[in-house]
Amino acid sequence: MPSTWPSYACNFHKGPNLAGRDPRTRRIVRLFHPRRQSWARHFRWNGPLLIGRTAVGRAPIATLGINLSHRLELRQTLIDEGLFPP
Repeated sequence: MPSTWPSYACNFHKGPNLAGRDPRTRRIVRLFHPRRQSWARHFRWNGPLLIGRTAVGRAPIATLGINLSHRLELRQTLIDEGLFPP
């Protein structure tokens, strides 16, 4: 796959979404904005699993499929090789 595949796949999955549904509260919330919001406030790592700390963190995980099984497997491989998280 080309080196642009991971970002293309994420962008393709995101599509035009500016908001997503928080799986815990079922409410619609704006997706996390990395230039305006603190990553550490909304997310944390538990091994290869990305955990949403807030509705703003949980919604993009669900909407973008961030914890799909193939992504978890890749992250675990990278962890095992000492390459993740950055």
